[in-house]
Amino acid sequence: MGHEDKKMYTTAQAAQELGISPNTVRGAIKRGRITVERLTPRLSLVPHDEIEKYRQLYLGKRVGARSRRQVMAAPPEEAS
Repeated sequence: MGHEDKKMYTTAQAAQELGISPNTVRGAIKRGRITVERLTPRLSLVPHDEIEKYRQLYLGKRVGARSRRQVMAAPPEEAS
């Protein structure tokens, strides 16, 4: 699969796909959590598979914790 066959996103587009801020995406890139393809010194694109990898590795934990809080906050069911 060549470069032109991959779905690529700007930092802002990747942030929108992930539901996080562009600054969070930039931080993930700096930390090596998201690998980008650098086109010029100021322009890099994020491959779709990197977005999915980040979503599974880093956002899945956050979503799980949020779900647990919602369950704990739900009112108890009445016994029949």
